[in-house]
Amino acid sequence: MENEHDHFNDELPFAFNKPERDEALKDKSRQDLLSNIAQTRPSGKWRKKSAWLSVITACFLLVGMLMIFNRKRSAPPTAIQTGDFQRTILLPDSSEILLNRYSEIRANLIGWSNSKREVWLTGEAFFKINKVKTTSGRYNNFIVHTAKGDIEVLGTSFNVQADSSFFSTALHTGSIKAHIGKEAVISLVPGQVLIVQGNHIYRKEVNVQLYSAWKDGEFHFDHTSLTEVIALIEKYYKLKVKLAANLPVAERKLSGNIAVKDSSGLFNALRVIMGLTVLQQGDSLIISK
Repeated sequence: MENEHDHFNDELPFAFNKPERDEALKDKSRQDLLSNIAQTRPSGKWRKKSAWLSVITACFLLVGMLMIFNRKRSAPPTAIQTGDFQRTILLPDSSEILLNRYSEIRANLIGWSNSKREVWLTGEAFFKINKVKTTSGRYNNFIVHTAKGDIEVLGTSFNVQADSSFFSTALHTGSIKAHIGKEAVISLVPGQVLIVQGNHIYRKEVNVQLYSAWKDGEFHFDHTSLTEVIALIEKYYKLKVKLAANLPVAERKLSGNIAVKDSSGLFNALRVIMGLTVLQQGDSLIISK
């Protein structure tokens, strides 16, 4: 049986003829394409303007960043005040300040720099300052500014009391330099106190704990002379001590622990232990035999 497909003619009834390309049209298309590419490319003049705009933009960004950085570095010092309480302040370099009652410390905490460590004190504070080494291997000083002078340290612990008319610093550990006025530079070693009152400057050996007893809440007297006790009474209780004539203050010594807040306990110790008469009249304390 014949298959109907046996008579299938492989030849198509029509033929696909490949059209001839028009060379003129081809050239025109090529020219149009090149023209469009040329129009999308920036001209040399525009490239120069674009480069200048990039430079100007970068300059504005740099100036803005510098202004923000300088504003941060030149920010006004932060003022920290205490009322009827004490306050502990931790500085960015991990140094610690214990600020006494009714005192103020100012420091640029926002723009703090370990290359220029400084604070301003009015009142009283106890400092525990860490040594800070720079990338060059040297240590940077820490400076406490007061109305009567500046204290320069590396790493140490010390007490400072300062206002417009009085200045004292007692050194516990390390070493410090006190800059008083324009010329006087006085060095202290542990166990010494420097006092500036009016035009008088003196340095002496003391029981430095007594000068920072406010932070401990207790006096630790150890054969303390009456002269030192009087200085503490004037410091802590803001009393003017008046001594009877010919009272042998150097011979009178006091030992024992007394709470700082207990002024009456201290006055009683003077009466009982030292055998003195102590009478308070207003802001004066009269001591006699």
